[in-house]
Amino acid sequence: MLNETISPGLRLEMRKTSRFYQAVLKDAEGCWRRYSTKTADREQAIRFAQRKQAEWSVLEEHGVSASAKRFDFVAREYLKELDTAKEAGTATASHSTYVRVTRKWLIPFFGSHPLPRIDDGLIAQFEDWRRNQMGQEPAKSTINKHNIVLRSVLEYAVKRNWMKRGDIPKLTVKNKGVPAERRGFFEYDEWNALAEFLARWPKTGRKAVTKYKRSVLARYVYLITMSGLRPGTEADNLRWSDFQYVAGTNGKAAYYRIYIRAGKKAGRGRRRAVDVAHRFVVVDEELVQHLETLHQERTPPVKRDDLVFCMPDGSPISGFSEMFRKALDEMGLRVGFGGEHRTLYSLRYT
Repeated sequence: MLNETISPGLRLEMRKTSRFYQAVLKDAEGCWRRYSTKTADREQAIRFAQRKQAEWSVLEEHGVSASAKRFDFVAREYLKELDTAKEAGTATASHSTYVRVTRKWLIPFFGSHPLPRIDDGLIAQFEDWRRNQMGQEPAKSTINKHNIVLRSVLEYAVKRNWMKRGDIPKLTVKNKGVPAERRGFFEYDEWNALAEFLARWPKTGRKAVTKYKRSVLARYVYLITMSGLRPGTEADNLRWSDFQYVAGTNGKAAYYRIYIRAGKKAGRGRRRAVDVAHRFVVVDEELVQHLETLHQERTPPVKRDDLVFCMPDGSPISGFSEMFRKALDEMGLRVGFGGEHRTLYSLRYT
């Protein structure tokens, strides 16, 4: 192995297994640090090492140790921890959001900065950069989401003793971002007309599968409106075994409690850390009886662990969003009075 001393705090090395020089530098704390110069040219390698020493001098002038961890290193270690949680089955419903925000927004901007450089000034620069990348002022909800993920990465650094909690900058949405627009919803008479249309709609389908899916959609819409479940993950993964009957007592009516096994975020319905469910939803008997008419359209006997909304053979069903948009277009209800575009999610605000 080649080993050449260039100055008291700098030497070049080249291993037998590599064709590139390595710069070995002594930092202000007396620790030797090794960097690949990515070049086989001696003069270029020396210039690389000298530039690195100059960077260290600038950092030290600002009170930042050369040994401070860079954000990209911390973020990638944080992502590994998220992946480990996913493999263990303990990841939260927001896992994919945390990963996406970290990779798309945080690492590209903060990546090369050491942790002590992440202060209020750098946060302001990040907000300008993000605005330019988006081409517009982001929504408050977007800013809040990015703040939450950034804070999680920095809290991870605190846990690993790579920074102090008091050094985490203040992250806020106050006086920032565009307020969220009001979601579309249906007026009372509009929803009644929609429900009547969806009840008739299956008869106009040409194919058997179209008639079946439209029939299931009608019950799907009824459930979302009357329960407040989120269309998509929550409602699509609903199984008959998730309905728990609660008998009425002391003059109170009986009802059903729906055990939500997948959803947006955890809530008071979560009983233990190992539970997959994140909340409960209470509905009346009439709604469940309406849903149970789906049994009549299934070919095989319906089992308790079968999906509520599925194909005749019990397999997952898809295409509800597109079908719902088509129904709204046929009724002229796609856009509300205030110009809001309506989707399945609008049923939760009805």
